Amino acid sequence: MNHAVMHDANQSPGSLHGRWQLGPDDVRQLPAMPVARWLTVQQGRLWVTPDAASADDARDIWLEAGDELRLPPGSRWWVEAWPRAQAQLLEEPPARPTIRPGFWSSVLAWMPAWRLA
Repeated sequence: MNHAVMHDANQSPGSLHGRWQLGPDDVRQLPAMPVARWLTVQQGRLWVTPDAASADDARDIWLEAGDELRLPPGSRWWVEAWPRAQAQLLEEPPARPTIRPGFWSSVLAWMPAWRLA
């Protein structure tokens, strides 16, 4: 799976972009974004809950070190470490545009001077 980091990992300690750490009693909200994201856990354990307004089926999810969770576009989440965790928030890369069959032949037909003999 190919993920692109949202921002540099050298963000301020309170930032939720890139890599961050949660200690005991740290609870943070991951705000809604227009793109899908991936929450990955490098160390520790996270308790993750979708915001009730963002999910039809709000349920708690436990993530261990090495786990990742796709956060759909437009969803808000709450995360809490049990007792500590290091995590990273990644942005899903946009889908590659597909070129319809026959695209290049139609371009060459439109530009006959450029057509290869």
